[in-house]
Amino acid sequence: AMLENLIAPKDKAWRPGEQRQKPSAVPMASFAYSNGVKSMEAARTKAIVRYGPAEGEKRFRHVLDLARIGLVFRNCDFLQHGLDLILSQFEVVDVRNCFRNPPRSGERYVEILLILEVEQEDAGGPIPHVCEIRLEEVNFYNARVRAELIMQDLVERITQHYSNNNPSTMSYLSRWILNSPNQSHGLRVWQKHLAK
Repeated sequence: AMLENLIAPKDKAWRPGEQRQKPSAVPMASFAYSNGVKSMEAARTKAIVRYGPAEGEKRFRHVLDLARIGLVFRNCDFLQHGLDLILSQFEVVDVRNCFRNPPRSGERYVEILLILEVEQEDAGGPIPHVCEIRLEEVNFYNARVRAELIMQDLVERITQHYSNNNPSTMSYLSRWILNSPNQSHGLRVWQKHLAK
């Protein structure tokens, strides 16, 4: 709620999936949208699939997208201005450019991880919390929304085919692979050379 109120403040709390036009903190964005807070089950699944084998009990410390929000821009120029504004106003710890290295799914966006200080009375003061903001150009946003039903169907089919014990883990793994970047040409050539 803190991230949502910082980007597009309003009297009442955001509902998951809600959009707010012209967010005041980033006025060049057409609208902001919220997926809501990541559920405990989704966070657990992500921690197990991506970090569990190497981190064991410490795997949850890598799950950084519990609080997330999206900003949609009319074109890439507005997106660049929004990125510049966010970089100048917030404590940004990472920027992931998926225009430069797009995932297999074809999505294009910029993901920003930033630090917000969350007040915790029992902790004796504020605790830094990493939040995620996704910046998207409106045409890529619309394409992603239209393709979501097809993506869900594909993930369900993969899950049914390969998983009997833990479907949520297989579902997450399928989406993770589809949303990971393609291998570079040099890496593919090297792998073929090793396979000979």
